[in-house]
Formats: sequence, C-alpha cells, structure tokens
Amino acid sequence: MRSKRLRNSMLLPTMGVLLALGGIAASKAAEPDFRQLAGRYVGLVRTGKPTPLAEISEMLSDDFVQSTSVGTVYSGKKANMALYRKSVAEIQAGFSRLDVRIDVQSVRKSPQIVILFGKITMSGDLRGRADAFRREIWETIIFRKEGNNWLMIHEHSTVAAQPDQGK
Repeated sequence: MRSKRLRNSMLLPTMGVLLALGGIAASKAAEPDFRQLAGRYVGLVRTGKPTPLAEISEMLSDDFVQSTSVGTVYSGKKANMALYRKSVAEIQAGFSRLDVRIDVQSVRKSPQIVILFGKITMSGDLRGRADAFRREIWETIIFRKEGNNWLMIHEHSTVAAQPDQGK
C-alpha cells in the first residue's frame, strides 16, 4: 500500500528535547481513515493558534501510555494531559514557525486494534536562533475500539538517526 504524506503542525517539547505526538482522534465511524486522522491529530498543536486540549483529551483512552523519544514513560490520560499542557506553552514560546509531516508507512488492523507506523519529520524556526530546526522520529501508535470510538492507547517514539550520525 502506498504511503500518504500528511502535513500539519504539532510537537511537544519535553525535558529539553522535542518529541512528536502522533495520536489519532476518536471517531464515531466504524472504520475511520487512520492516515487522515493521524494528520488531523498532528495538526492540533500549532504555533500562532490556540491548541484545543479538550479535543486531545477526547482522543486518549483513560489508560493511554506514551513512551517518549527520550525514554520517559507517561501512564494514564491525566499524566499525559499534564505533559501536553506544559509542552504547548513551550512550543508557543520556543518556535516562530513549526511544520510537521507524517509519512504513514503501514496500518495494521484487527476488529478491535489498529497499529499505525510512520515517520514524523519536524522542521521550523526557533525563536532567537538563526539555524533551522529539523528532527525525524519513528512513530508507532496503537488504537483500541471502545464502543463506537477508536481511542489511542499507546504511543512509542524513537528519534531516527540523523544524516551525520552513525558515520
């Protein structure tokens, strides 16, 4: 299946390192387009506009677990929403421009679980710095069907090797 590139704005800086959020919105549809939902979610945090934290909260299951690209694990919706509130403020303060693209490479489905895998490419301009920001992150997201909704139950982010690494 051909991968689809979705372009939006969303990052969460944590502990001095930026990590991408790749969650997917809850959907009332029996079979949502998970690629499009990934792009929608990625676009919720952005520079220059308010971030709808209530909408992000609705996308997460109560038992949502996130393993960040810096190795920190956040368990439960409450802990993750605290992280997101802090990170939204850091994004607004730290970036004058931010662009995030998700290249969804695979979507695996069963009747109750969906696993999405892709690469998030982040680029932007940091306030007060002349050099541009760029980072790539491998992203795995797991969704569970709860009633008529698909909620995000797990996210795992791994920073991809940069072009000058590993030489």
